[in-house]
Amino acid sequence: MDLRDYEKWPATSKSVYESIEIRIPFKPSSILITGMGGSGIVGDVVRDYLGNRLPIHVVKDTIVPDWINDKTLTIAISYSGNTAETMCSALLAHGKGSHVVGITAGGRMLKEFNERGISVITIPSATAPRFGFPQLLYAALAVINKAIGINEEDIEESIAAQEEALRDKLIAADIGNQLIGRVPYIFVDSRVQGVAIRFKNDLNENAKTPAIVAAIPEADHNDIVTLMMNHPVKHILIRAGPNPIIDAVETVFNDFLSKLIKIDLKGNGILAKELYGISLLGVTTLYMAETLGVDPVRTDPIDALKKRMGRLC
Repeated sequence: MDLRDYEKWPATSKSVYESIEIRIPFKPSSILITGMGGSGIVGDVVRDYLGNRLPIHVVKDTIVPDWINDKTLTIAISYSGNTAETMCSALLAHGKGSHVVGITAGGRMLKEFNERGISVITIPSATAPRFGFPQLLYAALAVINKAIGINEEDIEESIAAQEEALRDKLIAADIGNQLIGRVPYIFVDSRVQGVAIRFKNDLNENAKTPAIVAAIPEADHNDIVTLMMNHPVKHILIRAGPNPIIDAVETVFNDFLSKLIKIDLKGNGILAKELYGISLLGVTTLYMAETLGVDPVRTDPIDALKKRMGRLC
């Protein structure tokens, strides 16, 4: 797993989005997206992008809300197809009458969904589950497009934003160098929380580094007070365009800190900005992994936990 994986993302995004053929037989009043880790981040990105159009509920658990019904479209995402929590929540949603669509590269989900007559989309494999992000995201976006329609220009711009991020590799490397030996404290415009969540997850898994996410404006009422003490953290501010609240936060940061890492997300629209940030900062974590001498693919504690958990449902 290396930079070459990211270089494949734009073409993969386009091919997967254009290849999905599925019929959604109704117009949903709400969408539930269930998944964990590198699969679950798809829900965060979709909610940021389309959450103003209709209710989008993200589940990262074995359970689902009581309110879901036959007007809810459930998208169950598990790269491996064997994610216990996702299988449990997806089958619960199915039992409540929700129309379920699975997205996976194989495993139990592919087998059981086919046996139960639940729609399932098979995506191309990747070198690691989290590197299957474009396959998972653009498959989900294709499903949603069939259900409610989305702006095709947003898709095109989001792919272009990935290419832009790859051209900014030196920026990614510089960010990574500043984070070595520190705990990243990621402050993010709440409109693009998905970027920060994915960055934290990539820091955890690729660079084996802890990280903290704080969404603005909520963080203005708690996290920002930690500036009064000298902690072993590195503050990062992720911006998504003009925002007077973020302007004020940045001013306060500059008053209290000697150095702030500021990241201005490039792209037109939320989806493009998210894909720029996720791509750029994913590359950052690969540079960090190389500097720290850690294998970005290995996730031994996760593997051990999955063996202990076994099959939950």
